[in-house]
Amino acid sequence: MLFELEEAFCLEPIKVGDTVVLALPEDLNSEDQEALAKTFRHWYRNNRDLKDGELRRDEYVAWKDSFKA
Repeated sequence: MLFELEEAFCLEPIKVGDTVVLALPEDLNSEDQEALAKTFRHWYRNNRDLKDGELRRDEYVAWKDSFKA
């Protein structure tokens, strides 16, 4: 799946400190890339809120389930 994301959205693994992360190109040139970036930001916020106790696990799971086809 990761390799498919690389091909479809130009994601690439980069190293930030000692951590390897997936990055979108700085210049998003397609609606799909912009939609993925928006979803990543939403995922980050929800994951952070879950860890901070501002979002319940069942709410987090329900949010993730909303993306299943």
